[in-house]
Amino acid sequence: MNKKGQITIFVVVAIILIAVISLFYLFKDNLRSSGSGEYDYIYSFVEECIKDVGKSATYYVSERGGYFIPSELSAEEIPYYYYSGQSYLPSKEQIEDEISKYVNEMLFFCTQNFVDFSEINISQGKINSKTHVHEEEIIFEVEYPITIQKGENTVIIKDFENIPIFMKLGSIYDLSSEIIEQQKGNNETCLTCPLNFAIEHDLYVDISLYNNDTILYLIEDQDYSPSLKFKFLNKYN
Repeated sequence: MNKKGQITIFVVVAIILIAVISLFYLFKDNLRSSGSGEYDYIYSFVEECIKDVGKSATYYVSERGGYFIPSELSAEEIPYYYYSGQSYLPSKEQIEDEISKYVNEMLFFCTQNFVDFSEINISQGKINSKTHVHEEEIIFEVEYPITIQKGENTVIIKDFENIPIFMKLGSIYDLSSEIIEQQKGNNETCLTCPLNFAIEHDLYVDISLYNNDTILYLIEDQDYSPSLKFKFLNKYN
């Protein structure tokens, strides 16, 4: 074979190689794009579940004065924050932990073992969530190990971070704390004391007689639908 023929063969082979490599990377990118979209959809699905369960947790815990499991010092699952001269106000960190307990227990029931993704093999690990309560929002950080297998592809998702819901639980807690601080050393109820704070933060406060020596406080965020209701009791004798 002459030199010219050899050069022609090399050129043809080079062109074929370039075409094959280009097609490979194009096909590979398309596969990655398709898989990534599918995995992103699963991530978004879990994220929405975290928001939904986080809202349910906030409603549930608020109705019980900041507790997932009712306080030992409570009546009809409503805790006493003030009892015969002693404060039993939980810390904000305690309330955050109670919300996290709810999320840890209930998130699985929202994802439903991923039955909506039957064409994909999905395994899951233990859920561990952290809740951060701010004035007008609640942030969830959830560690939820999920292994996704489809064909020869395996993807592991673990952390779901900075997931917000917008509720004024932080402001409600601050108002509750202010009410209890006012009660310390003063065995009488100040009906007007919480009003300025409530007006400033656009909250509704209802104070009613629970029984002869106990007052029921209801602090409500009516900007949300349904409204967020936070309850606790103060006993004076």
